[in-house]
Amino acid sequence: MSSTAPSQDLKLLLTAPPQPVRVAVTDSFPISVDVTLANVSQCEVTLTFDTAVFEEISGQANPRSLAGGIAVSQSVRWRLRVKGQPPQPTFVSIEARANGLFQQAQFQVEVI
Repeated sequence: MSSTAPSQDLKLLLTAPPQPVRVAVTDSFPISVDVTLANVSQCEVTLTFDTAVFEEISGQANPRSLAGGIAVSQSVRWRLRVKGQPPQPTFVSIEARANGLFQQAQFQVEVI
């Protein structure tokens, strides 16, 4: 009788902000992702952005470490404030990594 290891899975779903993102300098906007893990021990979720254009104002850790398990679903939230006008279109990226698995969500922000 052979036994197989349970399959591992990682899913990342961007839930906020609504698209398209258009914000003015000094305004802020929420970022939220749902992370679903299956049979992984830990996951790291990282928010990446241009620090000359944005600042993270929620005070949440970045990157965020999430405990895994057999079936785990968690929301991760941050808030970015626009502090400058970018010279070109700028993007915000969220990456999740767990046990060799990788997921990414990315969106463009237009500063008006």
